[in-house]
Amino acid sequence: MNSIQIWQMNSDSLPSVDTTTSLMQIRTDTERFPHFATVPQTARIKWLATEILRLHRLKHIDSDAKEVMIDAGALERMMMMHPVISDLTQPEIVSAFRNGLFGLYGEYYGINSVSMYNFLLSFINSDLKMEVSRQKREEKKRAETEQMTRKIRAEIEEAKRNGTYTPSGNWGEKTVDDIAKSIAAKFSVK
Repeated sequence: MNSIQIWQMNSDSLPSVDTTTSLMQIRTDTERFPHFATVPQTARIKWLATEILRLHRLKHIDSDAKEVMIDAGALERMMMMHPVISDLTQPEIVSAFRNGLFGLYGEYYGINSVSMYNFLLSFINSDLKMEVSRQKREEKKRAETEQMTRKIRAEIEEAKRNGTYTPSGNWGEKTVDDIAKSIAAKFSVK
């Protein structure tokens, strides 16, 4: 399934991300779905319009298709201007809308682009989202450190084979793995 097909799916079939969803489930879901900004604009607007209509139905609100499309277009533009919101995935956006609609982010006054944008802001500022982001950063740092460690280890082994490796100072008492890990930890991205 490509990213356009995923964004055209009925959002009721998407996994819900709320305060009771495990962090592992969120990570799995967000890796499976494309980020909002990577989907073509027309698909984004159509999907947002579908979501707005669905929320109207949940709250028993009559909808005018033209107004819904205007709201979807305005919301899409606001979302694309925010670097974190534009990086959300479809399940995260659906969860933000659902949580906001059911009052988890406080009172709201009507289902419109401003309220929905505020739902998204509340979602990205929630403890759950911050924890997921922290864990993703830690995993990325760990992967970069491991990659750098392997590279440094290979360079040290190559220098030993060529006879150009001369341990000095504190490095002489450490193993190649210890040296590589120490250097990689100093230079890895935080």
